[in-house]
Amino acid sequence: MPVERRGRLQGVAVGIALALAVAAWVLALPPRGDDPPPWTLPQVELPPPPTYAPLEPLPARTVRAAAAPAAAEEQSPAPTVEVVPAASPDAPAYVTGTVTSDGGTPEGTVRVVGCGGQGPVDADGSFFFEVQPGPCELRAARQEGAFRVRSEPVAVEPAPGSEVRATLHLPAYTTGGVGARVRRHDLGIRIHALLEGAPAEAAGLRPGDVIVAVDGAPAVDMTVRDFVDLSLGRAGTEVTYSVLRNGREEQVTMTRTPLEGSRG
Repeated sequence: MPVERRGRLQGVAVGIALALAVAAWVLALPPRGDDPPPWTLPQVELPPPPTYAPLEPLPARTVRAAAAPAAAEEQSPAPTVEVVPAASPDAPAYVTGTVTSDGGTPEGTVRVVGCGGQGPVDADGSFFFEVQPGPCELRAARQEGAFRVRSEPVAVEPAPGSEVRATLHLPAYTTGGVGARVRRHDLGIRIHALLEGAPAEAAGLRPGDVIVAVDGAPAVDMTVRDFVDLSLGRAGTEVTYSVLRNGREEQVTMTRTPLEGSRG
């Protein structure tokens, strides 16, 4: 067979094969209409949504306003000082003034001490006495059972021939303590003796115990007077000692009580 004819027949055969392949592909396609195409996702039937019982209303609630804070304890009035200029530089110096308390004129035996002198307080609360010139402090003091109740100190500086007028204030409440006699110690304040039946003895304190703090205030540099002033207070209130015993420190809290026959 000539080469040209053979090539023509092969081309016809390839064309027929391609036509048959196209026909087969067309016959393989799904019919058109409502049927979904093969790539459509399957339809999934979802379950019905759950039902819940209706919520019951919350019970009514009464909201109360917060109570107003208790009023702070009234503060004692601050001491006042007035200096009358010297009439003569050669005249002595004097202090004068009044002592008050929450109830008016303080009752009991009251004296004013300081500046190298002291003097009694009259029934109307007034005082007057000669002092040494120079910077110093004045205090009013009242003997109350076993305790000497003191006012806050007031700093003055009387000059020769001048007169310093001061107003001092003493608390009117009943004073209480714990019944311990004390002395200075290198580490603080050492208990020397205890009043029988007093709060200090009832709390288990013993002579020889060293108090290293009073209500958190370190006692290492305290004077005995400073310690007593911190230990005393309104009867019925509490005071806490940090006590050193046998190398161990413990906290001892006591209630201040009016006492006779001891100081502290």
